[in-house]
Amino acid sequence: MEIRYKTPLILLAILALVASGSAYWTAARKGERCAFDGAFVRPTAAIRLTTVEGMVAVFDSIACAQRWMQNRQPGIRSLTVPDAVSGQPIDASAAVYGKGPASGRIRAFAREEDLEQFLRWSKGEAVANPFGAPTERVTSP
Repeated sequence: MEIRYKTPLILLAILALVASGSAYWTAARKGERCAFDGAFVRPTAAIRLTTVEGMVAVFDSIACAQRWMQNRQPGIRSLTVPDAVSGQPIDASAAVYGKGPASGRIRAFAREEDLEQFLRWSKGEAVANPFGAPTERVTSP
């Protein structure tokens, strides 16, 4: 193929990438915001806390949820964190947690095997439930 035929194809490919990136960015900005710092929350990263009064707070990271909870002591009805492997919400008290050495970010895992694989891969460390003993914080309805 000659150069004059390749140039329109390359430009078309670049235009398609820009358009799809723009659509993704627009969709992401219409989502929920973190209750602690106002950042946009990706659906697969959402940490959801529901108080006994029925208020729902959404966070973009475990760190934000921890900081928000330090400033308030609500009775917690439920607290879910995303599984680092599947992105599916899991009960925070049933999750196991690990921290990578590079970012220091705490991640939740639904299965011990997934945590062990993450720790081997990242050379990180297992950490205790960052929300403390959930049974002490959860108030029955």
